[in-house]
Amino acid sequence: MHSRLASFWWKHTPSVCLAILKNQAKPKHSITLPSLHNIIPNLIPSHKNYSVDSSKNNLDLTNEIKLEDISVDFVSGNPAIENIDYDAISDGDAELLSKLKVIILETDSLFQDGFNIPSKLSTADWKYLLDLPSRSQRVKYLNFLFKKEMIKSNEKARKEARRFTNDEKKIAIDERLQSTNHLYYGLQGNTLFHRLYDSYMNNIDNFRAMNSIQLGPDIIIDMDYYDYMNQLEESMLAKQLLYIISENRMQWEPYNIIFSSWKKESLVAQKLNSLIINLYADEFPFNYSNAHFTELQYNKNELVYLTPHTNNVLLKHEPGSVYIIGGMLDKRITQPLSLAKAKKENIRAAKLPLDNFLDWGQGNKSLTLNQVMAIMNDWKRTNDWKYSFRHIPKRKLNPESVDDSLYLAQKENEQHGQVSPKFIRERKKRQLVYDLLLKR
Repeated sequence: MHSRLASFWWKHTPSVCLAILKNQAKPKHSITLPSLHNIIPNLIPSHKNYSVDSSKNNLDLTNEIKLEDISVDFVSGNPAIENIDYDAISDGDAELLSKLKVIILETDSLFQDGFNIPSKLSTADWKYLLDLPSRSQRVKYLNFLFKKEMIKSNEKARKEARRFTNDEKKIAIDERLQSTNHLYYGLQGNTLFHRLYDSYMNNIDNFRAMNSIQLGPDIIIDMDYYDYMNQLEESMLAKQLLYIISENRMQWEPYNIIFSSWKKESLVAQKLNSLIINLYADEFPFNYSNAHFTELQYNKNELVYLTPHTNNVLLKHEPGSVYIIGGMLDKRITQPLSLAKAKKENIRAAKLPLDNFLDWGQGNKSLTLNQVMAIMNDWKRTNDWKYSFRHIPKRKLNPESVDDSLYLAQKENEQHGQVSPKFIRERKKRQLVYDLLLKR
């Protein structure tokens, strides 16, 4: 009975954790139940009889323990709880400040127990921890941040190792040149070709995307779904938008992507801005608007909302049509929100012809935004739905009906000459080299 009651105190009374951390004279496992009572006699009165059932004690503990009185100013070896900006995290809210102190104590307790805790937590990380409702979710999120930190640390170590290897190669080349007194041809030496740097290729991609803003064709990403997603879904949506922008820039004739109902203060915008530092720079092809898509000076007869909840199938491309894709993650959302919005605005709705060309296997027919965008790019370029659906993962299809030729790089290279971003970059570099040689 004593062990069960002690575990109840550890879980629901963070001040007990603080008292145990301050009591350095006794080992952790040698503290018995009476010694806990002597350490904090003012927190848990002795005249009350508490039940082992925690649900019956929440009200009493909440009334008798004031979270505002908890202090977190103690010496700890956990670097994650050092240099915390309390004002920026709590925004002056006393209730949030009290909850933050509890989470700080919980984080340090997890660190002392050997859990995976990152060495640094940003203000955004603390705010995210405040929004998580349960302890298990906070433990998972801290473990995720720890793994992310370890990946960055390992990548930094690998870069240092490669740098030392390159330095050794340079020393070996210099020694060979000094011994032979001859020109060296090859990497890091003389060459007949003009080198094209990544920055130069990046400027070409931006230039092509800038032309699409003037010449079209247009496609709209409707971002008016902020109220239907949680923080995790908004973070995942930001990564999908990153894939959309990067893959669209690499197309020979990219779409002019317009992000309607864009809010700079939203979590999606902040996350995307952290992934693309020059997102709002003048030289970067990012076209957004705070207005609704019905206010973008388009005729409603031209707008077509892509939604899987309609019966209208999109089979052929109509000139002048502007397609709209809902900017949301529909894993958790089961309501036909996009169809409802199309009916509300009195515009056409259509769905991709998945059933006409594919034998769907297991799972729902929901696609990510970057998959839909890749399908639309291929369909615009080839006018072939079957080929465009190669971006759908094969695990979602019936294995007996999958055409493996559509997924093979060699087949794709023979028919269309475009496979992956790496192949695109190499082909563009070769073409630019040929153009330079012809000019000379």
